[in-house]
Amino acid sequence: MMRPSSLPALAQCPCFESGPSSDDAKAGTARHAALSAYLAGNDGPASQLPEEDQEGIEWAAEYIRIHADIASHPLRCEQPMTLLLDDWSEIKGTPDIVCGTEIFDLKWRERDYLAQMAAYAWMRIQELPPGAGIKVHILFAQNRKAHVQTFDEHICRAIIQPIIDAARADDRKPNPCAYCDWCAHKVACPALQDRALAVAKGREDWQLEQYHTSQITEPTEMAKALVLAKLVKKWAEAVEHFAAEMVVKQGKQIPGWRLQEKAGRRQCIDLQGAYTATGMPLDQFLPCCQITFGDLEEAYAKYHKVTKSAAAKEIKTKLAPFVEQGNPSQFLVPEKE
Repeated sequence: MMRPSSLPALAQCPCFESGPSSDDAKAGTARHAALSAYLAGNDGPASQLPEEDQEGIEWAAEYIRIHADIASHPLRCEQPMTLLLDDWSEIKGTPDIVCGTEIFDLKWRERDYLAQMAAYAWMRIQELPPGAGIKVHILFAQNRKAHVQTFDEHICRAIIQPIIDAARADDRKPNPCAYCDWCAHKVACPALQDRALAVAKGREDWQLEQYHTSQITEPTEMAKALVLAKLVKKWAEAVEHFAAEMVVKQGKQIPGWRLQEKAGRRQCIDLQGAYTATGMPLDQFLPCCQITFGDLEEAYAKYHKVTKSAAAKEIKTKLAPFVEQGNPSQFLVPEKE
């Protein structure tokens, strides 16, 4: 069944099908649950998240309390809704927060969620008298930014119906896009395979002026190379994953390849015992130890009987004179369209 969350991907590739849940998806689910609990007065789930996530949840909750008409309407948190299409088929989904004629949806990084929000808005419009409009607030917690969009039924239909029609078309064709990494078909996708072959064969319609990376001197050519590299990388990573699965789980042999085992990372499970066993002075032993802040925050919270969120803030303040921030890393990301 088609879901609102898949509509942005289907807008770029009509053959998209959501694959197994990723770590990002699981983190998003945890943040959504934490936000609902936080709005209900329970900060327990939020306190179990990383500090940055906790702060994002707190910001989103405060934004909702300021902008939602809570005095006139209840907050409906993560309640499933259904969109009935003209052909009587259904799209089911769960917006984060519905309050009267406003919807609040928590996201982490900025991306194009227009189609998903249009589906949520249309669901709510179908519950209201004719002519109703919906205001959707997309809350990007990582950067503390809110994007607000107003929808009516005409706008929703104009956004969603072409996506649905394209996804149901018998002659639909895959189109490599930013969502390939989350697609269930990424290994067998003919479009991605064509892109990989384009690099090997230098097919004219995907050919760069120069394939030797040090010889790509024009920004426009480098932009093409970056897009091509990202698409081929996703396909290659997927091949490696399923190749390993073929050997380990299915017991098959791949010609020219063998399974090699890498030793697991050693870790000390008894620091006090290790200190005693080495016979070293404490001032020489301690520099060899490394603090994991997540573990320290958890232990601090348990010892001082405070929430993990409070523990993180207190540790950040108390340890500030003794903590050094590493140099930031720089990397290229595609500009938002």
